[in-house]
Amino acid sequence: MANPRNVFCAEQSRPKNFVALVRPLLRSRAFLMVCLLGFAATMVRETFNTWNALYLRDFLGYSISHSAALSAIFRGWSHLGPARRLGERPTGPNARSLLLVLGLASTAVALLILTSLRPAAAGLCCRWR
Repeated sequence: MANPRNVFCAEQSRPKNFVALVRPLLRSRAFLMVCLLGFAATMVRETFNTWNALYLRDFLGYSISHSAALSAIFRGWSHLGPARRLGERPTGPNARSLLLVLGLASTAVALLILTSLRPAAAGLCCRWR
């Protein structure tokens, strides 16, 4: 018996073509929301990955090679860190979405804190003068 939340549960036979296969998904609000959230999370992640090395170079004054190395370490940690392991073992129907919301919220807080820092706080007073 098919799960009643499955968008294909009313179908009796296999779809005849690609359009018939995709149409139920495009009519599903949950599927479209997952696509939109996945796209938004990817854009935030890739923007941060691109911006990270520039931030380390321009704001903290590291050389290009040193900022690139630290940025690579930062990216590598995201694949090995505890958040990755937490994301692989969700329990409950809303655990994964809760983990995503908490992760994005903590990222927003960290970025807000970064915007409040001044070069003097990083020990780079009068660098640009």
